[in-house]
Amino acid sequence: MTERKAHRKPEGTNTIVDVRGVRFGRDPFPVIAGPASVESEFQVMAAAELVAERGASLLRGGTFRSPSSPYAFSGMGRAGLALLEKAGASVGLPTITEVSEDADVDPAAGHVDMLEIGPANMQN
Repeated sequence: MTERKAHRKPEGTNTIVDVRGVRFGRDPFPVIAGPASVESEFQVMAAAELVAERGASLLRGGTFRSPSSPYAFSGMGRAGLALLEKAGASVGLPTITEVSEDADVDPAAGHVDMLEIGPANMQN
């Protein structure tokens, strides 16, 4: 086997990203949990309570979903953002949602604390 050389020079310190007091890049690592899709106010509020009770650091909810079929649920979109924001605030957790299109970035950033770019959308 040949030895691989790192393309990036190691830094003396880790990069720390702070999301409303939750720090990424140091131990212990944060746990992010929540529903794959925000489907209703009742559902996301119940999920938020459960996630907070179990000790998660951030509440995640899918508000813009890329359906695998034209008949599949595609998320609540902007209405789901407001519900996710309300649910996170009710339990005191920062929120995160995935965005897959440029048009979703600004509306999502106005409601959640962190944006997720999934592997399928990295090239977009």
